[in-house]
Amino acid sequence: MSESQEVSVKEDFKNLIKAIYALLPSRNMVSQLIMLLPLREESVEELFPEVTEDVEYWEIFRTALGLHKSYSGNIEASSYSTIASALRDFINRVFEFLSDERNRAAISSLLGELVPNAEREWLEVRIKAVLKNSLIGNTARKILMLLTETSSINVKELSSKLNIKEQEVKQCIYVLSNFKLIEVRGENVSLPYRVKDRYSSYIKKLLGEAER
Repeated sequence: MSESQEVSVKEDFKNLIKAIYALLPSRNMVSQLIMLLPLREESVEELFPEVTEDVEYWEIFRTALGLHKSYSGNIEASSYSTIASALRDFINRVFEFLSDERNRAAISSLLGELVPNAEREWLEVRIKAVLKNSLIGNTARKILMLLTETSSINVKELSSKLNIKEQEVKQCIYVLSNFKLIEVRGENVSLPYRVKDRYSSYIKKLLGEAER
């Protein structure tokens, strides 16, 4: 291998890592949409109006990525081989790999710059987006903080503990659920297991910064 080829490989490695990061949902809105599915079509319209306002474009966009509307009315990624399902699987694998500090350190040393935890970065983007919502931001902060400290809680109990009207709590839960920041099972809500297991302290840090 010549010196010029060696330089090229090093440069290509940097470009490869940058290309991977460009696909991540914290930096790519198409990936955001895919990672937030399944969503009600009206929720997609609220979150991604640029894609859905042109009906013809939206139909072609869905076909190109392999999205479909289920019998329940949700927009979902088809389970068979499509761009959407392949990209979602790839992103989840990247999340898993880069959640290991040793892997990030190895890549960082080769790039000469710090490589962030991609999954945590995506979590931060979603939390900050919710907290900026003038209608539910403050309520969302209180709900998320409480959920870092408990396994799950009933919606009515949530309303009582936080001294917030139940309707306001339900409105906030709807938004948090769309952003996949909470899981809803019947009348109970909780943080997704992986998020609670790995990032509870980081969520508290973000929420504490937002409160100041």
